[in-house]
Amino acid sequence: MKQILRITLLFLGITGGLMAQNSAAVRFVRNQGQWDAAVRYCAEIPGGYLLLKEKSLMYVFFEEEALKSVHARKGAPNARKTEALNGHAVEVLFEGANPTFNVEEQHKNPATYNYFLGNDPNRWASNVASFGEVIYRDVYPGIDFKMYAFRQTLKYEFLVAPNADASRIKMRYVGSKELKLVNNELAVVTTVNQFKEAKPYTYQEINQRSKEVATQYRLEGEYLSFDFPKGYDRSAPLTIDPELVFSTFSGSYANNFGHAATYDAQGNLYSVGTTHSMGIFPTTAGAFQRQIGGPGNQVDIGLLKFSPDGTRLLYGTYIGGSDCDVPHSMIVNNKDELVIFGTTSSLNFPLTSGAFQTRFGGGTPVMPLGGFEFNNGMDIFVLKLNSTGSVLTGSTYVGGNGSDGYSRTPDFALANYGDEFRGEVVVDDKDNVYVATSTNSSNFPLVNAPGNQYGGRQDAVVFKLSSDLKTMLMSTYLGGTSPDAAYGIKWAPSGAVYVTGVTRSSNLPVKTGAFKKALSGLEDGFLAKFANDQLAQITYLGTDSSDVGYLVDVDAEENAHVFGITNGKYPATAGTYNVANAGQFVHALDKNLSTTVFSTTIGSNRAAPDIAPTAFLVNECGNIYLSGWGGVVNSRNGYILSSSTIGLPTTEDAFMRTTTGSNFYLAILEKGAKSLLYGTFIGSTVTSDDGDHVDGGTSRFAKNGVIYHATCVCRRANFPSTPNVWSVNRNSLDCNNAAFKFDIDRMKADFDTYEGSTKGVVSGCAPLTLDFINTSVGGRTYNWDVQGNNISRDPVKATYTFNQPGEYRVTLRIFNPLVCRGQDVVTKIIKVGVSKAKASGDTTVCANVGVPLFAQGGIKYSWSPAAGLSNPNIANPIAKVNATTQFICTVTDSNCTVKRNVTVTVNNNKPDFQALKDTTICVGQSAVLTALGSATRYRWSPALTLSDSVGTRIIAKPAQTTTYTVTGVYADGCLPQKSITVRIEDAKNDFKVVPDTIICAGQSVQLLAQGGATKFTWLPSPSLSDVTIRNPVAKPTQTTTYTVTGTYPDGCTPVRTVTVNVEQGPQNVRFEIEPVYACGQPTTLQYFNRTSGNAKFEWDLGNGTRSTNATPAIATYTQNGTYQVTLSAFSAYGCATSVTQTVSVLNLDKIPNVITPNGDGKNDTFIIGIPNAQLEVFNRWGKQVYSNSNYPDDWGKGVLNGTYFYQLKVTPTVQCKGWIQVIE
Repeated sequence: MKQILRITLLFLGITGGLMAQNSAAVRFVRNQGQWDAAVRYCAEIPGGYLLLKEKSLMYVFFEEEALKSVHARKGAPNARKTEALNGHAVEVLFEGANPTFNVEEQHKNPATYNYFLGNDPNRWASNVASFGEVIYRDVYPGIDFKMYAFRQTLKYEFLVAPNADASRIKMRYVGSKELKLVNNELAVVTTVNQFKEAKPYTYQEINQRSKEVATQYRLEGEYLSFDFPKGYDRSAPLTIDPELVFSTFSGSYANNFGHAATYDAQGNLYSVGTTHSMGIFPTTAGAFQRQIGGPGNQVDIGLLKFSPDGTRLLYGTYIGGSDCDVPHSMIVNNKDELVIFGTTSSLNFPLTSGAFQTRFGGGTPVMPLGGFEFNNGMDIFVLKLNSTGSVLTGSTYVGGNGSDGYSRTPDFALANYGDEFRGEVVVDDKDNVYVATSTNSSNFPLVNAPGNQYGGRQDAVVFKLSSDLKTMLMSTYLGGTSPDAAYGIKWAPSGAVYVTGVTRSSNLPVKTGAFKKALSGLEDGFLAKFANDQLAQITYLGTDSSDVGYLVDVDAEENAHVFGITNGKYPATAGTYNVANAGQFVHALDKNLSTTVFSTTIGSNRAAPDIAPTAFLVNECGNIYLSGWGGVVNSRNGYILSSSTIGLPTTEDAFMRTTTGSNFYLAILEKGAKSLLYGTFIGSTVTSDDGDHVDGGTSRFAKNGVIYHATCVCRRANFPSTPNVWSVNRNSLDCNNAAFKFDIDRMKADFDTYEGSTKGVVSGCAPLTLDFINTSVGGRTYNWDVQGNNISRDPVKATYTFNQPGEYRVTLRIFNPLVCRGQDVVTKIIKVGVSKAKASGDTTVCANVGVPLFAQGGIKYSWSPAAGLSNPNIANPIAKVNATTQFICTVTDSNCTVKRNVTVTVNNNKPDFQALKDTTICVGQSAVLTALGSATRYRWSPALTLSDSVGTRIIAKPAQTTTYTVTGVYADGCLPQKSITVRIEDAKNDFKVVPDTIICAGQSVQLLAQGGATKFTWLPSPSLSDVTIRNPVAKPTQTTTYTVTGTYPDGCTPVRTVTVNVEQGPQNVRFEIEPVYACGQPTTLQYFNRTSGNAKFEWDLGNGTRSTNATPAIATYTQNGTYQVTLSAFSAYGCATSVTQTVSVLNLDKIPNVITPNGDGKNDTFIIGIPNAQLEVFNRWGKQVYSNSNYPDDWGKGVLNGTYFYQLKVTPTVQCKGWIQVIE
């Protein structure tokens, strides 16, 4: 049973009720005296707020991290701790603007805002309106300035009228840390953030069309203006439309925290919390600094009232003085006034005339929780607002010389985060106001409390104010000599008042007959009863450990039920649902507080408290409702270390069965705690540093089981919300007050009736089959019956066929043990009649041929669809349709209405209508098209290639494949159609040629034509061996495409082509050879490849050596002689070009060193065998004896025996020296 109605996130703003909403992130709130007169409007923006002044704008930003660091942290009683909060203001002035201009407001929001700031009623403002758009008219001559919210962004526009001068616009940015233009965007840098004005989109509407105008920012120092490099049409209006972009658009500086929630008789939801407010706006631009919690930086009260479904904000009200103000509890009285109780440190808290106490009582500075610093101590405040939140109908201080309304949690072993702000307010049937809380004042204003004295350290206190808050009717301490605190209070219809809380005092004023007369452990819970404004009884509640009573309610017999927490083994009575070692208890005592009715424990079994109680109810039938939260805010901040929602019991129909450990928990116990009827978690599904929690305060269950709850949702938390509520997102980077309304007890039986897919059918003719679809809310089991006879227990639907005429009662009963009344019933009447209606049978016709339809047996006829009918509201219309159509005739007589279906099938076919089959012809041939049948004539199309367009036998001669349509025109109006396709066979599929090929220049290739052709003609002929055969040889000198025409016996002459690509070898193939001579060694040859391109190479060096390198290695030739060296270069296709050179080789390794010139013809002369060599010969004394520049191998004749020396010059760079012996 998941019965959540609405979960809505409520965003409280620093400017007093500027709550962000889905539909627009920015609201411009009018100043009606609540702020400085220089401000005309104020709007929240990311990280701060925007002030619209008389002739300027002011952006004010704050450093959000400083605020995040102090929330959900333990306080420091009797200590002051302020933290610096950096801020920065940038003011934008309209330089050279008109001295005055009018302001126009657009898009007014339905919600109003109220401001009760300080104790001067002249500065209070009620029913303050906010707007989505503000326009400054004629800022410059003919130029308006508009500021508005658009799709979650903040935008402004300059609206330039025809012939106005846009160059007059100049904005001066005062107080920024830096201004700079980056890619035609203006960046505004402050000490705490940066925002920018995006590239302006400028346009003109001309002839109902939008035309963009090129626009550039111009920045000169602090001055920003606009340039139009391509100009614009000055005779048409011009709109300059930049967009403001902030570093984040998560909400505002306005971190706000949930404290308490309540409801009224109409089911409206009230949520109240606190929000950090700057109090006084900065008056000058630039950086500034304030103190969180310090003077001038108050925490004030933000109140929201929402419609029952959460979709509308009815009002927002902002209350506070110059210091810290925190709400604890609230309730709506019988006059529909909202009563709020809390604590304040403001010396100028808003009070009303005749208030009971108009002077602040005082106290020492105290910081109960992180971020809540009461610099002047604390007093209690109690105030009332009318139903619209616009009138403060009563407001008073209550307190003495110490801090009041505050519980010193370090005095107790068991304390949850936020217990510092515990306490509760209720009203009686005369709207007198009762408050249970704590005080540290020794002179608390006591009334009707004879002999009552302050016990010391801290006492609980209970007081009763008149409905107008002008008179204290009763006020008393409640406690002993050790610390005591009162947390919960309940007024009973008998006039009795019950109070619960915690005590360490062993001397409470217990009277005879009390259930428990003595303190059992370190600290106990207590339950007190007041009758006739006097203490009637008080009793301890507890174990030998620590126990605390948080909330109290009474049942119909006025048995008092207390919801609390324990560290001990709290007793569970027989017959109750209980969890051993659980840390939460519910204890019911009789109205005299003398006898236990029952007691039980609920929770996990970790033997310590799991949750901090927040709301409690005993409904009319005695079922017990409770809620609370647990998790890291407690366990990480020195409160209850065991605090967690893990392990708490849930039921199958829970709204949320899993938990992060830091969620809210709701449970329902059957009367007398006999069983767990319902258990569920509510909250975020991701773990965050703070989890789901509430900063003290009370939330409430209405008697019908609906809980109205406030919560504080922070940072990463993703607290759920339902569609269409006023706000579904958390806007602040830190925390927001998220209120939820959860309807556990709602039960409403209902169902819809369907006949097929038609909804709402409650009458018809037999046999009538209906589906009944369950739309109930809150049921657990279901029972369907017809005329008292059960037909189904299905939770989704039931189906029934009514076969006989008559009037039938169909009843759905739903059951839920959670709801006091147990069941809900809904009955619907189904009327069933008998019809004699008939309709014509289905029929088949040709398209657009009229056919008569008919129906009978009724007094009223309606045919649908009406299209194609001569008259849809008569019994016998004529139908003329071009496609098959099902007509539905609704026939109504005096008994019932029935529907009859008639299908008109469109079929244009005639069985005798035929056409010859598709055919194939060659190009230039013709085909005979023939149609057969009894049509009066035959029409053919397309007619362009036909011998005639009308006839049974037509000649077609198409140039390409064509599909012809023949339409038979029949006497009955039918026009059946057939089609014949004449395909052009311009090629025989078997007629093929060899694929394209590549040959090298000088090569040949044989071509081949395949297929059934009998004759062949090849072109061009010069490079072919024969042009009339099937397979000629082609030897082209260049790339050539050959065409072959084949002639078939049937006269078709298909044509095919084949391309022979002639590939040339590489061009410019060349190389060089350089001999290398060395004395006494063989000659080597060095080769140089001078060929360009990326060819492949092959060398033949003439000495048996081959190489495929581009350049071969140096080759050695051991024998003198002539050699042929060839270089072949190959293309990518393998075509070669070769070049050959002849080279002579002469070696210097065989020069003789002995000659014998004896005339025998053998070795007579010095032979070296090298042409063109230069030889010089010297005797042993170095005298030249021979010289020749072209030595002919003839020296030695007639030479004396002896040793000679020679010098042989082979080339300019190669010279050899040696000796030779002459022996004759």
